[in-house]
Amino acid sequence: CTINDLAKLRPQLNANVLSKIKESEFAGDLEHLLDDDVELGAMTQKILVDELDLEAESIARRIAVRELRSKGWRTRSVDHETESGVNPATRTIDKTLNDGIDTLAWIIMQFMLVGLLPLMWKRDISKAYRRCGVMPAHQHFMWVAWKFQGLIWASRHLGMPFGSVAAVQAWHRTANFILLVMLVFFRCPCGKFVDDFFGAGRDGVKFTGGYCFSKLVNILGFPSDDAKDDDDKLKMDVLGA
Repeated sequence: CTINDLAKLRPQLNANVLSKIKESEFAGDLEHLLDDDVELGAMTQKILVDELDLEAESIARRIAVRELRSKGWRTRSVDHETESGVNPATRTIDKTLNDGIDTLAWIIMQFMLVGLLPLMWKRDISKAYRRCGVMPAHQHFMWVAWKFQGLIWASRHLGMPFGSVAAVQAWHRTANFILLVMLVFFRCPCGKFVDDFFGAGRDGVKFTGGYCFSKLVNILGFPSDDAKDDDDKLKMDVLGA
C-alpha cells in the first residue's frame, strides 16, 4: 500500500473506522489526555468529526487502554493506525536496536578494570514519541476520532502517535542521534533502551554524563523527566533491575 493508494482508499477506510467507534467508559480520560497533548503542541484542538472533509482527511480510531503501574491504574490513548491504513502504508528499512543491562555492566567493568570508581546515572525522556513531529505533508493522514457524551470528536496529530509504526522509527532515529552525540562529542559511555538512557562515569568529574545529557536534550527539545533522574549512584534501579 502506497501513499497514493491510501488516499484513494480513504472513503472506504474512514467509513469502516467510523462504524467501529464506540463510547468507552474511559472516554473522559481521553479528553484529559487530549488536553495534555494540546498543551504540549502534539495535537490540535478537538472538533466534531462532521466538520471534517472525509474525502481529504484520514481518521483512525482512538482507543482507551488501561495499564496497571506502580502507582495504580492509568489510561493511555492508543490509535488504531493499522485499521486506518497508515501502518500498512509504512515501510521500515532499519531494524530498531536497544541496549540492555549487559551494556551498563560492561561500562562499569571497564572502569573497574583500570582501578576507577564508576558512578552510574540514568535519564528518562518525557513523552519521547509525542515530541517527534509529523511531516506536514502527511498530517492529513493523522486525524483520530473517539466518542464522548454521544458525539464523535476528532483531533489531528502534530507529534508522532502511539500505535504508529512510523512513531517507533522516528523516535529511534532521534534516540540514536542523541546517543551518538553523547558518545562522540561528550565522550560519555552510555546506552539506551527506547526512551531510557543510562551510563556511568569516573568519580570526581564535574560535568558528569547525566549533566551533559540533560543539557543536550533540553537544547534539542526532548527534556528528561526530572522525577526519574539519578546521578552519581553506586546502586541504581534501571530497566527494572
